[in-house]
Amino acid sequence: MKFDSKSQFFSCYVIHYTPLVERRQFLEKALSEIEVNWVTEKNVSVENYPWRNTNYVFGVSKRLIAADLGINARSLSRTRRRARFESYLYRYASLLGSNFEETTYGSLPRYKRLPQRILELNSMHLNALMLFLQENHEWALLLEDDAVFSQDGISQVQMISQEKRKGAVWINLNDGAGLKRTASEKRINKNGLFRVTPPTTRCASAYMFNRKYAKNMNDLIEVHGLPDWLPIDVIFQVANRKIKAESYWSEPAKFVQGSESGFYKSNFKSLRES
Repeated sequence: MKFDSKSQFFSCYVIHYTPLVERRQFLEKALSEIEVNWVTEKNVSVENYPWRNTNYVFGVSKRLIAADLGINARSLSRTRRRARFESYLYRYASLLGSNFEETTYGSLPRYKRLPQRILELNSMHLNALMLFLQENHEWALLLEDDAVFSQDGISQVQMISQEKRKGAVWINLNDGAGLKRTASEKRINKNGLFRVTPPTTRCASAYMFNRKYAKNMNDLIEVHGLPDWLPIDVIFQVANRKIKAESYWSEPAKFVQGSESGFYKSNFKSLRES
């Protein structure tokens, strides 16, 4: 597919660590026909973001956050509908006593401020979202610099970005953590997507959202600040829940997370060795 300034219907942002030169070279070739905004560690300062240590993230309780993460985990071995039903039972198990705390909260990350490097990565994603709010396109595509994809992936993005949606929409294009469509999901639509309920995420190496989503997310940050103990994919997942966003996953995923698939070393291991 050939692009020019008039045929690109989305804004593209790449989250990139400048020492990882080979990754940039790969993406510059893969995205050679697209206007790209590069967001690097040099563009952000962690201290400029309102990080907070709180049990409630965007007004959503740890109990509900844990339940949604548990649904993802259990859907690896059963349908998402069944995993969701089980979550109603496990969500309040902790009320039976301390022996049941793990049943309710076992899917949560540690309730502890993340390392500075992870908060920096979170900040880069959020910086891209803020930049998008200054653009005119209806859709944003965000890629981490370990995203690996073909022209089919960009064609899928182009088709999605021509849709007009009234509500907030989040779309996962990447694979991740072994999560896939289960037997309880509806059929895949014409753009290769299926809707996931509750509106969960699967990693954040390649994803899209529309302008309504970005505005709602910005409002949440202004009111509630940002959790300093959750990675960016979970932050978006909690936001999806709070703003009642429609969440879609791609099947099959045309964007592969290179650090997970083995195409690249993990981001932070690569940085240590660069």
